[in-house]
Amino acid sequence: MYDSEYPIALPTPGPYYIHVFSKSHIEELSQAPEDTLSLHAFSKDLLQAKYTMDGLEFNDNMSENGAVHSRVLGVLLKSHLDELQPMLQETISTATAQYLNAGSHHAHQQWTEVNSFDFASGVVTHANALVFFGPELASDPAFIDIAMRYPKDLFVTAELLRFLPERLRPCAARALKKKFDTPGLLVSYLMPFVQRRVDEVIAGVDGQHRDLVQFFIESSRRKMMWSTHRIVQVILGIWFASVHQPALTMVNIIEDLHAQPEAWRCVQEELDALMNQERTMGNIDHLPLLDSFLKESARLHPSDSITARRKAVKPFAFSDGTMVEKDDVVCIPLEALMRDQRYYTHSQHFDAYRHMNKETGTSRSRFSEPSQEFPLWGLGRHACPGRHYSSRLLKLMVAHFASEYDIETAGDASRQARFFSWRTSILPGPGCKLRIRRKAIAP
Repeated sequence: MYDSEYPIALPTPGPYYIHVFSKSHIEELSQAPEDTLSLHAFSKDLLQAKYTMDGLEFNDNMSENGAVHSRVLGVLLKSHLDELQPMLQETISTATAQYLNAGSHHAHQQWTEVNSFDFASGVVTHANALVFFGPELASDPAFIDIAMRYPKDLFVTAELLRFLPERLRPCAARALKKKFDTPGLLVSYLMPFVQRRVDEVIAGVDGQHRDLVQFFIESSRRKMMWSTHRIVQVILGIWFASVHQPALTMVNIIEDLHAQPEAWRCVQEELDALMNQERTMGNIDHLPLLDSFLKESARLHPSDSITARRKAVKPFAFSDGTMVEKDDVVCIPLEALMRDQRYYTHSQHFDAYRHMNKETGTSRSRFSEPSQEFPLWGLGRHACPGRHYSSRLLKLMVAHFASEYDIETAGDASRQARFFSWRTSILPGPGCKLRIRRKAIAP
């Protein structure tokens, strides 16, 4: 908890980070003009997209490049979730079995020990490939391997380039490209694939595709058709976040499910009741305890200690006179805020029912709903447009693991030994492992 409502400026190897904590400062941050406090300007520095996303150039003004993203992720993808869900469930099931080499669905399996993050990333990659590209690429093992490695290669490359002088980055990027080759390999897959889809649209051929590539092609046509290269570049940018963050979140969910056995039993009962009633997971997005558990896990164990980062493109003044200089970064101290006693009673305690009304069995606030007290997804017009998909994906993964597998954490039991901090990220380390086996079938 911060002792002061005033912003705190922290020096870093790069710019100053201005942490804002009060409701008034957070509101001003979320409403600040994009040409002054810019999400895209920050993202450009963080991800080094020019080198990691095949030359992608971010415009610092969100209105120049954000409308299509918001429509595709926040409107079209969200509206197709129910249609995509059966295929997602099948993909999650198949990917989990493949990753574990689980064999027959009817055989009792022995415990298999896996790295938690690698396991979660593998399942998320398969699911995302289906949603992004459809079954053609999602069923290609070579493509899946490249797509799974790309987020890690991007992260390492961007980190190595960020603090080099700008004049040295092109040369360093060329050298790093030989070591971390997935951006080029991914582009070599996607360029002909997307071009074929673009040609179909221009020719008026309706291929009945329902995936992100198609949504981007059709949405970009509403103003001016993006080039194939532009679509591929943008997809590379979205792919990083769509694998990295859900996989990290899933690791923490599994850790908390194991640490909260009574709550986990109640979540399983809620899932079983849905299956007994509907024989499907069709209404999985309307299970208040599952939703509350995921939100509580994310509240106590976010994958980053800060959120809502904005780079000052030019000086900015808060209404109380606090000044932000050009190139400073303004942010919200996410981990501290979501553990603050002023917003959450018994804030250090895991309460699976915290975000629901136990008497009425309804949600008080949803996992996918951003707020000043829960800015996990960002805030305002910059709230993550893909949050509804990510939330649904995580729930489907939990439901599958609950019905088909026994899972327990393995290795050192202490969280300090299982996780480490890198800059502001809170990441699972090599010792963060789990044991998993298929549930025995009752005779």
